[in-house]
Amino acid sequence: MEGNIKIGLMGSASVGKTTTANKLHEITGIEVHKELESRLIKKLIKRGVIKNKGGFSPQQSKDYQNRALSIRERLSRKNSFISDRVAGELWVYHQIYCGHYSTNKELATFKERCLDVMKKYDYLFLFPFGQIPIEDNNYRNINGNYQRMIHTKIEEMLEDFELSYIQLRKAPLSKEERVEEVLSLIRR
Repeated sequence: MEGNIKIGLMGSASVGKTTTANKLHEITGIEVHKELESRLIKKLIKRGVIKNKGGFSPQQSKDYQNRALSIRERLSRKNSFISDRVAGELWVYHQIYCGHYSTNKELATFKERCLDVMKKYDYLFLFPFGQIPIEDNNYRNINGNYQRMIHTKIEEMLEDFELSYIQLRKAPLSKEERVEEVLSLIRR
């Protein structure tokens, strides 16, 4: 791939974003911004800030979300990258976990920051829900109904942000076929 390109992969947990990002990296050499949110949670647990993935106080949840978004903002300044999670997904989770504890101004600011990052992507791909079994990595909610709700909220976020995106096919695809689907859409 020539030139600068920013690719965002979106979807609920365990739909193939990280696998696809890693395969795209192998083929293109483009840097991957891996799911940093899980890494942040692991660090907080290791440092004893929280006991487990659900152990956030409302303020800790807001601090965590803002830290994750700050990292995404910094990473989005790079010329080329593949991101296996996007700032818009942070907006989805922020509404769920911080919405009741935030002022309208805090919510509006967080949303605007997410939108600013989302506008930097050249390609946004939404992975279909339910194509592969949800995998437990000890840091994600593996409840199918919860993940379906997340997928729906991601679609709503994209509509609200008025961003164009590409919905990937809902066919059972091998890892290689999914990567080829994404590459063919970029090459158009």
